[in-house]
Amino acid sequence: MHRLRVAHFTLTTLQKKAVFEDVVRHEHPLLKMLQAREGPTGQAYAIQMIRIFENYLAYDHLKEVYHGCSIAALSGDVARADATIKTAFGSAYEEILIEMARQQPGEPSDFLPALLLATSAVQTAFAVGATHQQKIILSTAQIAFRHLTENHIKGGAA
Repeated sequence: MHRLRVAHFTLTTLQKKAVFEDVVRHEHPLLKMLQAREGPTGQAYAIQMIRIFENYLAYDHLKEVYHGCSIAALSGDVARADATIKTAFGSAYEEILIEMARQQPGEPSDFLPALLLATSAVQTAFAVGATHQQKIILSTAQIAFRHLTENHIKGGAA
């Protein structure tokens, strides 16, 4: 008997876990955008990173970002998952930090405050629901993100 019928299929609990693990490990549009950056200098990479995050934190993109960013949308589910899922999520998070630090002075962990700020701002803005609150949260996060990363724009590695 085939489990796949017309447009309907059933996943076992183990299969659901495997799909969830794959999503939290590999499905990160934010990471893909950061990986697509190009430039002759670290400063060019930093400027592109800030533009990516300005769009990530833009009110007009909130629904798309929240539903598309597995870091922002799924961290609560991951927190309740088993160690395998948490490890996959942690690996992806580390990969994003490494990519943020590409061509920059310092260590990937230097970007942790900025990444935490951005993803938490998206989660919180989506959770509050009121448009004026969402706009304040996101615009404040954009300013704070720029502040946290400005040293890389001014003195990025070549």
